[in-house]
Amino acid sequence: MMRLYSDGGSRGNPGEAAIGFVIYEGDKIVYEKARPIGIATNNIAEYTALLEGLEALICLGVQDVEAFLDSELVVKQIKGEYKVKNQELKVIFDRIKDKINNFKSFSINHVKRAYNKEADRILNIALDTMTTFENGSLINRVSKASVEESNNAFRLDTIDGDLRKKVEDIKNYIKKDKKVVVAFSGGVDSSLLINLCKEVLRDEVVAVTVKGPHIPESEFNEAVKLANAIGIKHEIVEEDILSIKEVREGDLRRCYYCKSFVFKYIDDYAKKIGATAVYDGSNIDDLSDYRPGMQALEELHVKSPFLETNWTKSDIREYSKLLGLKTHDKEAAACLISRVSYGQTLTKEILTRIDKAEAYLKSKGLRNVRVRVHDDLARIEMNSDDLKPFINLDLFKEANEYLKNLGFKYVSLDLGGYKTGNMNK
Repeated sequence: MMRLYSDGGSRGNPGEAAIGFVIYEGDKIVYEKARPIGIATNNIAEYTALLEGLEALICLGVQDVEAFLDSELVVKQIKGEYKVKNQELKVIFDRIKDKINNFKSFSINHVKRAYNKEADRILNIALDTMTTFENGSLINRVSKASVEESNNAFRLDTIDGDLRKKVEDIKNYIKKDKKVVVAFSGGVDSSLLINLCKEVLRDEVVAVTVKGPHIPESEFNEAVKLANAIGIKHEIVEEDILSIKEVREGDLRRCYYCKSFVFKYIDDYAKKIGATAVYDGSNIDDLSDYRPGMQALEELHVKSPFLETNWTKSDIREYSKLLGLKTHDKEAAACLISRVSYGQTLTKEILTRIDKAEAYLKSKGLRNVRVRVHDDLARIEMNSDDLKPFINLDLFKEANEYLKNLGFKYVSLDLGGYKTGNMNK
């Protein structure tokens, strides 16, 4: 008989997450492991910890198991006392039940956190250091390949057929490159792409994030945080995009000149470190809007794996959710330059003004919001569902005063609501 103590935790729920489990024979620890699992919820982490602990026990050839968790919810779901309604948890639940069938006898019990100290301790080591921790007298008997097989919180064969094929296709696409550099903004697309590259290429992937006046400060900070959580090498490039004449003067093809400038640097960096390709997160939906920047990517031979394997934005969100990535429902976040009408001269002051205005509006609970600028006029776009509460709560009066204090002469509310690429229409 061996005893398994497992624990999982997330800082943010969802947020940076890790799992830990400890296997005892009598009072002796024979194997323990903790590792970060990326962005996930507490429940996903708890389930994943139990799953990997069971897989380790199978590798040790154990027949009789007692499992102990401090999550009463997980224990009651495994026992069948509670139903598992969440689809992500259901997939891991099914895998756990399958693993349990490998044992001659199995029981699972709820304990207070005070009796699960060791699993909690190593879990926090993994969270603090973002590294994997292993220890125990039987460490060499545990097949790492079998334990790491559960790095994904579900089996590929449980996914819808069309999406499953796209997942297989993009992984095969990535495998063709030995080392890649990924343009990483921390958005929905690049976050999934970097996770896929990490899974396929392991340490042979580098994220590059641009920092400049055209990038919302919150978006840059989030990208840095996500890169650290994923555990990849992260290169930060500070560039003043306004030094480009065509961008500064609001040329109709400013996106092209900006992309050319940025990706030329990324391409040079990729060659310097011996990468075989530069990736970006463009997908099929990006072809439906006016995007002159796509030409720059083609000219510099930047690869777009999602585009090449026919992924839509909906596919990206769906698979991100299955992976437990908190970015799965993140709103689109184009650069601040896209808020300014063509032909208008750009300055750092204007971009800073826009960034502060949008940050203020988001602090009021508005998720998808844009402050479009037409000379001295700020035109606020938001989701249609937010229009009524925004007005009823008299927030429009407060917002009017706040934006005027930032330097806008006029402030208007677009009754048509938020529309992506509105400046291109």
